Amino acid sequence: MSVVQGTPPSPGPDTGLDTRRSGPLAVVGSQISLDEELFGQAFDRWVVGRIATYLKPYKRRIAIAVASVLIFTFTQLAIPLVIQTAIDDALVLGPEGQSLLHAAVIAFFGIVTVNYIANHLQELIVGKVASHL
Repeated sequence: MSVVQGTPPSPGPDTGLDTRRSGPLAVVGSQISLDEELFGQAFDRWVVGRIATYLKPYKRRIAIAVASVLIFTFTQLAIPLVIQTAIDDALVLGPEGQSLLHAAVIAFFGIVTVNYIANHLQELIVGKVASHL
């Protein structure tokens, strides 16, 4: 078998290339519509409306759970910032930064405590609401 340089070998029994595949290996763009046909649309107002009717008696609990998730997320983002302040500002100053370091440690433990409470509250409420549905 002779192969011209710059051109790939044609599929065949002696080239070792798989000739059983049909169609391209990857499909970009047109796959989205096929998925929507198979699994439905990503957002269906009728389905959301039905879920909302089931969740209506738990509106207050769900609002508290969403607030807990937001607080949890905020505290998760605040923890590295407090650590950064402790390292970049308090430790660099040396003995003069001792009061700032104490404030950063107190803030760290306060944020971790609020983080734990928000996470626990969110999981507790979501678990109770889910068990009643």
